[in-house]
Amino acid sequence: MAPGNDREPQIAKVELDRKLDNPKSTLAERCGAVAGYAILLQGKSSASVCNSAFLKLADIFEKTPDNMLRFAVVNVMGRCHTQLMRVFNTDILVHKVHTVLEKSIDPIARSLALRALACMAELLIHNQRIHSDVRNALRSPNEIEQTACILCVQRLSQLSQAFASGAVSLIGGLVIALETPLQQRLHLISVLQHMDRDPRTVLQSRQILHELMHRYPVALIATVCIRTLSSLTIRSRMGIDEQKELLLSNIQHECRSQVRLEGARSLASLLRRAPSCVSNALANRLLALARQSSERHDERGAAATLGTVMNLARTNSLADTLISREMVQGFKDLYAAPHAPGTRKLSATAFALLLYTCVRSGAFPTGGGGGGGGGGGDMVDTLVVDVTEVASQLISETETLAQCDIDLMDALLPLIALLLQPGPGGGGRGVLTAGRKLLQGCRLALVRTWDNRDPHGLLVVVVERLNAACILLDPDALLETHKVVANIARDQRARTRGSCAGDVTERKAKSVALISSLLLLGAGTKLDQAETVRGVRDWCFECLDDDAWIGD
Repeated sequence: MAPGNDREPQIAKVELDRKLDNPKSTLAERCGAVAGYAILLQGKSSASVCNSAFLKLADIFEKTPDNMLRFAVVNVMGRCHTQLMRVFNTDILVHKVHTVLEKSIDPIARSLALRALACMAELLIHNQRIHSDVRNALRSPNEIEQTACILCVQRLSQLSQAFASGAVSLIGGLVIALETPLQQRLHLISVLQHMDRDPRTVLQSRQILHELMHRYPVALIATVCIRTLSSLTIRSRMGIDEQKELLLSNIQHECRSQVRLEGARSLASLLRRAPSCVSNALANRLLALARQSSERHDERGAAATLGTVMNLARTNSLADTLISREMVQGFKDLYAAPHAPGTRKLSATAFALLLYTCVRSGAFPTGGGGGGGGGGGDMVDTLVVDVTEVASQLISETETLAQCDIDLMDALLPLIALLLQPGPGGGGRGVLTAGRKLLQGCRLALVRTWDNRDPHGLLVVVVERLNAACILLDPDALLETHKVVANIARDQRARTRGSCAGDVTERKAKSVALISSLLLLGAGTKLDQAETVRGVRDWCFECLDDDAWIGD
């Protein structure tokens, strides 16, 4: 900043200093003045203004006996921690905050000092004295001070290899000790995911976590340990294969659904960051585990495992790796067998995503009824027709449309559109017929969902999907869909008239959305445009005369 432009921040700082130094100022006024420093530091202030402002805040933090004012200072440091690197006198700044940690006997003041040190962790990377005092604070008997210290340890471990190497043994002893409270143990376990600065520290952290899972096989501790191990593996890029086998074994053999679910989620995260671990054998094993979870009536576990497969199916670079006859048969065993409807829908969604990725990337050739290609395209058409017919049946039989039904439609419709593109790679008539069956099933489910009062609030979303699908697959079906939506809209209007005041806003919003959908559907067919515009116009005038709609 030019010297002439530094005058306004200097004046603002002098005014804030005057309020803080005035002995007649109340605590609220002084806290407000401290908060004003955040605005000053976040503005276009010069380095000299930042330096003097932070030193003033540190001086207040050291000398004030009031923890509320200290808390205000910590809040400003947290909001403006990126400006701390502009401070010239970092030693003075650190010393003033460290004095409170070193000399105060108030655990609240010490916890605030630890939080302030966490905010300035970038300045403490090589400060061995601060490192030692922070590690010693982990043994504090006060819970508030322990929590603040764990936050400081986490920040320093992310930045300082020396601190992480010295703290890992202490953390290991605390998490394994019997007398450590559960919440503190869980927080300390999570800190170990940041011990990724060098191979030795990573190895120590992994050994601690494995020993902890063996000594304390409680579901909550096992869940946090699995999550921390996976995060540490991703950060350090060490032991990826070992961690993958551990998670697969956990999904297969763990009897507690909570731990098994965390294993599936961690595996999905690990494979997303380490695609080199993905293989066709792994995908087949995941499908077998999903089938096993479904047979044990564990729908959440099956959903989590299939979610991992879905993430893999969306990755273009893995298409060649995943597609195989065993994979296709594995999906068929899931979505065509008498499993739970939710599992069948998820498996059909994952299979549709995989087919879409393969066709789009060229890993799976097309060329069915359009006249070219040969057997590869015929096989794709057959698979798409098969999964679409199963999806049509599942959707038509559902009582109320849920998010899994939306996901299934979102996976199938782009795939069908891709196969129906004009050219030698276009799909056969069977794909178009299956797509029209899917539309019919969605219309039936739409009516049934409305009869059941749309508990998931997805009615309008389904109408939008139907509109796009009708234009793509069967323009003649727009008229039928329009009639279904018009009947629902009339019923919604009747319900809105008779509803109490608390329900009017929600139902009115749904009515407006239905009107918009009617306009979209009516615009798709020339035969119905005039009737649609006339009906919507009369409806809107009627709404304006209704007492329940006045004022909006």
